[in-house]
Order: sequence, then structure tokens, then C-alpha cells
Amino acid sequence: MTSPTALYDLIHFTTATTGTGTLTVGSAVAPFMTPASYGSPFNSGTTAVWYSIIDVAGGNSETGAGTYTASGTTLSRTPIISTNSNSAISLSGSARVCFTALASSLVIQGGALGTPLSGTLTNCTLPASALTGTTLASGVTASSLTSVGTLTGLTVSGVTSITGATSSELAANLIATHSDNYGIANIYNNAGSYVSYGIQPSGGIYIRASANVASGSVAFSASHNTGNNGLLQILGNGNATFYGAVTVPGGTSPLLTTSSAVTSGAGSSAGTLLNAPAAGNPTKWIPFNDNGITRYIPAW
Repeated sequence: MTSPTALYDLIHFTTATTGTGTLTVGSAVAPFMTPASYGSPFNSGTTAVWYSIIDVAGGNSETGAGTYTASGTTLSRTPIISTNSNSAISLSGSARVCFTALASSLVIQGGALGTPLSGTLTNCTLPASALTGTTLASGVTASSLTSVGTLTGLTVSGVTSITGATSSELAANLIATHSDNYGIANIYNNAGSYVSYGIQPSGGIYIRASANVASGSVAFSASHNTGNNGLLQILGNGNATFYGAVTVPGGTSPLLTTSSAVTSGAGSSAGTLLNAPAAGNPTKWIPFNDNGITRYIPAW
């Protein structure tokens, strides 16, 4: 049975059905309507509804969720609460039925939201609840999300920041649209420093640190807490420009590694080395990895 997603007013009718099964709609109880006289959505197909049955002659009552079928004008019954130990009551043939809201189908102001169905929430202020698989429309602002629990599979638009959330509460698939067409998200640490990253309108990559981390460092790591094992790649035909000194670790590992062999600039002239920075042999031969071949640069 499909859970009802809407309420319908002024539908109240009799039924001559007996027993505990599907009932057939009778005539309207004046001045109310039958589903057929109500119109859409009851004039074709099936519609999930909340219902209540009062059977005075049988001394029983029942509320539940049912499915109204336009062809045959019938209502299937799935009881939630009844005077028959919450099972379907046996109808006497003179019961009255109405489509009405059940207490379990309502969200009381200030109460728990419960588990929302799939759909779009627009201009809503949400209590502390878990929103799973729900899309928030552009009318939802950051101030509208207060003390929200776990956010899973969430797409947001127009939210400038989300505070108070741990890394486990923010899924990787966070889409944030900046007002100047930059796709930007901010990542904060516990000290309040942050890094903005995203996509420029032209498609370029945007990374910027906050002022209070300007004197710090930028680390590229292969995985979390793996030390200096990171890799910075400039793909395509891009160039890297550094406005400051470049520091690399020492040791026996090559300082530079090429992805293809360096083109040799050898010629026929005799080489001379008369302007070394110091007399004598080089004090170090610095290795670099030329596509798998270790070559050396002299240094004094």
C-alpha cells in the first residue's frame, strides 16, 4: 500500500458493505461529498487516503490508510487503530466513512519532523532532524538550518555557510553556488582558519586561504596523516608560478623527477668551466630522475 501524501476535505459517505474486506462507496452523507463528486484526483486511477469508519449499528470504529479505486468506487482498508484490537472491524452494512487526517499523519508545530518523504522543501525552518535523500530548494537559507543532525545526499543552493557540522556530517557531494557564479565551498578548522576552494566561471580551479593562515603552509598529501607523501600535479599544458621560495626535502632521493626523458642540448663545442662559484671540484652532485635515469647537477 502507498502511504497517503495529501488530505481531502468534505468527503463523507455511507457503505452497504459487510465484513472486513474492501468496501464499496455508497451515497454522500449530506451535505458532504463522495470521492466521485469531489473530482480530481478521484476521477481516475487509484489514490492513497487516510480514512475513518464509524459503524454505530455494529458498535465499532476504525482508522487507517487505504487506496481508493475510481473504477468500481472501492476503498481498500489497512487499519492503524480500531476497536477490534487494531484489526479490520466487521462492517454491519450501515457504516459511515470519511477521508480525514490521522494523528500519526500530522506534524505538530514545535514537534519532531519525523522521516520526510522524497520531495522538495521550500522556505522551511527545520527542527533538529535527520534529512536523508531530501532536496532543499533555493528558498532555504543558512539561517533556516539550525541544529540539524545528519545530512546525507543533500544538495543545497543559496546557502553561504554551514557551521557546527563535523566532517562526518558533511557528505563529499556538497554543491555550493556562490553569488558571482563561482562554485565555492569553505573548509574550517577548529581555530577558525579556512580554505576556499571551487570552480571559477571559466572552469578553472580556485583555491584561497584565509588571512590568518597566510603565513602557514599548503600541503598536498596522498591520504590523511601520511606525512610528506603528497603529490601536486599540474595537468595539461599548465605552468606553476611560485611567488616565493620553493622548499623540497633533502636526503638521497632525487629532487626532481621527469615524466619523459630530458632533451639533450649537446653540441660540438669544447666545454669550459672557468667561472665556478668556488675553486676546486663541485662539493655536491645533485641527483635528479630523468625518466628513470639518475643524472647529476654539479654544485659548489
